[in-house]
Amino acid sequence: MAARGMLEAPCLLHPEVLWPAGSCDADTLRVELAGPLRFRAPGRAARRWRGGAGEAVVLRLEDVDAPELHAPALVAGGGRRRRQHGGERAVLELGRLLALAGGPVRGRVSSRLDDPGEAMDCYGRLVGYLRVWIGRRPVDVNRWLLGRGLALPCFYAASEPAAVARALALAGEARAARRGVWRWLEGDVRRFRGLLARAEPEGSSDAGPLAWPKLFRRQCALLAKGGELARARPRYDWRALLEALARSEERAVEREAWLRELRGGERARRLGWPEIVDGRGELTIAPGDVVWEEK
Repeated sequence: MAARGMLEAPCLLHPEVLWPAGSCDADTLRVELAGPLRFRAPGRAARRWRGGAGEAVVLRLEDVDAPELHAPALVAGGGRRRRQHGGERAVLELGRLLALAGGPVRGRVSSRLDDPGEAMDCYGRLVGYLRVWIGRRPVDVNRWLLGRGLALPCFYAASEPAAVARALALAGEARAARRGVWRWLEGDVRRFRGLLARAEPEGSSDAGPLAWPKLFRRQCALLAKGGELARARPRYDWRALLEALARSEERAVEREAWLRELRGGERARRLGWPEIVDGRGELTIAPGDVVWEEK
C-alpha cells in the first residue's frame, strides 16, 4: 500500500462531557480543539484543513465499538432509549482514568487517510484515534478500551492494516482473559437484552449478557419502527430482525480476504447480513473478523 497522510490536531478533553455529567459514551467523545486540524502526506505540503482552537468536534473512536449507553431510535417512530450491559462500566472506567489528570486532559486526535475529506462519517463525526496525557503518561484511548475489554474491535474499509493488527492483539488478550465484554458477549440475536437508559448509575453491577453493539442498534431500530421500544417490555421477534437485515444494503468483507485484496489480490466477496447472521439467528463470524465497507 502507498503511504497515507495524517490528519491531526492537539485537543483538550473535559471529563464532564462523559456520562453521567454529560451525554458522551465511551467511544464517541466531544473534544475541544487546541489548534487547527492539519493534514500532511508524503510528497505534499502540510496544510491546514479546518477548525481552530476552542472549536468542539465529536470524535468517533476508530476500530472500537463499546456497548451502547443510550441507543436512540435509528428510524422514525421514537421510543425510549436503551442501553446494554457494559455500557455504563465502559464510560465510568474511562471517566476514572481521565480524572487522574486533575482537570481538562491534554490530548491529540489523529486520523490516517488519503484525503482529509474522508475523515468524517455519515453522522458528521471525525473518525480517528485519541491519545491523552495523564500527567506525563501517554494513553492511547482506543487501545486502552480494547485491552481492558470495555469495547469490541470494529473495522471499516478505511482502517489501517497495522492498526487492525494492533487492535486484534489487544482484543485477543482481553478475550483470552474473559475481560468485560468478552465474558458476556452472546453469539446470537434471538433475545433482546436492551435495558432502559438511566440518568445516573445506580451502584449495581453493570455486567450481563450483551449482543454485538452493531446488531443491538438494529434491534432497537426494528422495535422503534414497530412501536415496541416505548414499552417497558418490548415484544421482540428475532425473525423479523433477520428479514430486516436481509433487506439491508450494508456490506462487509472477511478480514483476511480484505487484507489479500489490499495487497493486490483478487476482489474479495462482499457479504450481506444473511452471511453474517444465519437463519437460526446465530453469528457465523466474530465481530473483529469482518471489515465493513463504510464508516
